[in-house]
Amino acid sequence: MPSLISMPPVSIDLSSNLPVHFPILSIWKQLDQASAHAALEVDWPENVVPLFQPSHSPELNPIERLWQDLRKRFQGKNFASLKQLQQAVFDELNALSTQTVASLTGYSFILDALAI
Repeated sequence: MPSLISMPPVSIDLSSNLPVHFPILSIWKQLDQASAHAALEVDWPENVVPLFQPSHSPELNPIERLWQDLRKRFQGKNFASLKQLQQAVFDELNALSTQTVASLTGYSFILDALAI
């Protein structure tokens, strides 16, 4: 089975690095308006377009269902270090099949939009 993640996680600052490396791309950044994700001011690069979804609407952000499923897999588990937790998350993500990801994130409105 092919791996969904073929390399260790890499942190990318979407507001600065990605637009610099891919200046011809138009990058759409979905923002859920959670208070924990708030900033007083954001200086968006020209090729980054913020998309603000309504508050309290996880159905508009398919990754939320994937994270819910992942959290269930770790319920009641403790890790001796952050590195062990990171490795466990990495392993679980790699073990996910394409069908599982599609079933968790494939809302009909998304699948309809992709069926061009």
